[in-house]
Amino acid sequence: MNWEALGAIAELAAAISVLATLVYLARQIKDNSKLLSTTIQDSAMEGYNVVNQWAVGDEELAKLTYRMFSGDDSGLSDLERFRLDFILRIYANHIYKLYRLYADGVYSEKQWHSSGLEAKEVYSRSALGRDFMRNNHLFDDLWVAFDALEDRPMSKILT
Repeated sequence: MNWEALGAIAELAAAISVLATLVYLARQIKDNSKLLSTTIQDSAMEGYNVVNQWAVGDEELAKLTYRMFSGDDSGLSDLERFRLDFILRIYANHIYKLYRLYADGVYSEKQWHSSGLEAKEVYSRSALGRDFMRNNHLFDDLWVAFDALEDRPMSKILT
């Protein structure tokens, strides 16, 4: 066998090796994307679960949350308003995280649309929520994103 034939065989082997490496890397990227998507979904659900548990974790908080969602947020004491403000803040932090993931192209448009519409409904439902949006400029780009969403209920919060 001459050197030219040996060189051609070596080039063919190198090309096959590069192709196999590319196929392997493509598969790894696909698997990593699935894992990332699953992790994001888990994080989103865990955030919702934490907010929900916080809002109804005891009977007093459940009553406060119910009053706010039912639109009966008049006559609240300063302490009750303070507690509800922090529930709204915790929820805003969670929704803002999802919005930033969407803006960065990690959270899908469909996922953001559902999350954003439900959050928009939560904040628009009560005077307290609307005041929160008016007075918390840290989340201004989130409020603008809410404005870009249509007005339709996503889930029935109260029976």
